[in-house]
Amino acid sequence: MQQILEYARKYTYVIFGEPVAPLKFYTYVEDSPSYLKVTNRYDGAACTYIFRKDDVEGREQLISGLDAYMELNRYFKAATGYKIPRWEMDFGSAKAILTKRRDVDRKRIPNCYAYDVNSAYGKAMTLDMPDTREIIAEHREVHDGEIGFINIERKTFDGFDQAEGQALQMVLAGEGMASYIFPAMPSPFAGFAIKWYERKFTATNRYDKTLAKEMVNYAVGYLQHNNINPFLRAAVVEHANRLILSVFDENTIFCNTDSIVSTKRRDDLDIGNEMGQFKIEHEGSFASKDFNYQWNMDIPVYRGVPKSWFPAGWDILKDSVPPSNNEWELDKINLKLYNYREANNG
Repeated sequence: MQQILEYARKYTYVIFGEPVAPLKFYTYVEDSPSYLKVTNRYDGAACTYIFRKDDVEGREQLISGLDAYMELNRYFKAATGYKIPRWEMDFGSAKAILTKRRDVDRKRIPNCYAYDVNSAYGKAMTLDMPDTREIIAEHREVHDGEIGFINIERKTFDGFDQAEGQALQMVLAGEGMASYIFPAMPSPFAGFAIKWYERKFTATNRYDKTLAKEMVNYAVGYLQHNNINPFLRAAVVEHANRLILSVFDENTIFCNTDSIVSTKRRDDLDIGNEMGQFKIEHEGSFASKDFNYQWNMDIPVYRGVPKSWFPAGWDILKDSVPPSNNEWELDKINLKLYNYREANNG
């Protein structure tokens, strides 16, 4: 990451906020509490790097979003004979579901179970996708053999709060009207998803496992970059959301796009090691505050705050979020990373 920052300082125009007017060649630096994101952009092309500031080893991401997308595109072309279609218009971005039951907020619930999906996005990428070379119809019912989309502000549940709505939502046959409709086709992403799930499942070291996970997540995310193909990304995200919603029941108190938290053991779920099957990730007491949560008295999952900030025994229901405890920080003047702990102990 230091080399990337040095290159940006020497050869590009560096900014810390989205440019008001389009710039041809620049570096956009996002300096958040938990990570440093550096995006080099040139004429619509971009390459993004992410550096975890709380990581003692200073580990950065292993592959760029662009490289993951190029790998995805190779599989798409092999399956269809053409590259992933690009769209210039802004259709919005689908959002992964994140919801919780209101009556459990700021409480510690005993005897809960977390069920995670093995590679939720990977499984979603094996299901039917829209053939997005052109819109075949607008503002009508979706028929068999078609996939449609609508723009919505929010998706709500009675008795639940949701952190994020969905700007672009998939509509299948029999579900009503859609604004944009495409032919459905067997997924051209299946080979890509299967390959990288097998690589992740059989990985014997941290590097290979992380690379496989990043490959799928970044490829899906990059479909939204510069509005490349928001319909394909929306189909993947919505397929994943629907799998979770299909197992949603009266005992579910929290869920996101790849997991649910239940107050009862779910013997009806398909448990196993295959992509799309469930596994038990946690058992015990579950406490939530807004959309942040903690299992037992373990280090919490707190949106936007690195896990390394939290001391042992920290209680999400009683304690305040601790101050920065990062290993690394950014010197914006000189555009250099420095070791925060060494600097403050020296």
